[in-house]
Amino acid sequence: MRMAALLDLDTLYSIDASSLAEDLMKLDSIFTDDLFEDYDFISDDPFSKIYKEWYTYLDHLILEMDLLSYYKLINSEEYHNYYNGHYLLGDFNLDTHRGADALAVYWINRNLRMFRNIQNLVSDDQDRILVVVGNGHAALLRYLFQWSPEFRYVDFNDIEIKSIDHDTQKTNKTK
Repeated sequence: MRMAALLDLDTLYSIDASSLAEDLMKLDSIFTDDLFEDYDFISDDPFSKIYKEWYTYLDHLILEMDLLSYYKLINSEEYHNYYNGHYLLGDFNLDTHRGADALAVYWINRNLRMFRNIQNLVSDDQDRILVVVGNGHAALLRYLFQWSPEFRYVDFNDIEIKSIDHDTQKTNKTK
């Protein structure tokens, strides 16, 4: 809410969405039970172990960096690319296509639906939107916004943020 205030945004909306997988579970639990059998986003492959170490490192890194620098790091394209690479390991490799299908109908579809919810909020080409989501979502939504001719994507690191100096109550601009 503070970020919205700093960016002079006057309305907050929820854009979360369920996935096609959840809809399919209501219609055909046998199909979805088979599709998601053993698919739990937890894997013991060597790359997943490296990711677990990286996540632990990031948990400690937030304590060592100022918050703005940390947010700039985790919102960088390089970080998003590395972060989403984890989805292409472990359970993604189940059977010939089952892991890919499960990822598509659950995770990818959920993000597409969230993007569609954002599209439905836009009333004119002057609307400004700040999307605040978890980093797995942010990585996919970044590309959807970049690909869409309806939006002009502005990277988090390019946003001019007004910060409040609490000692002097003056508004300062920080990049």
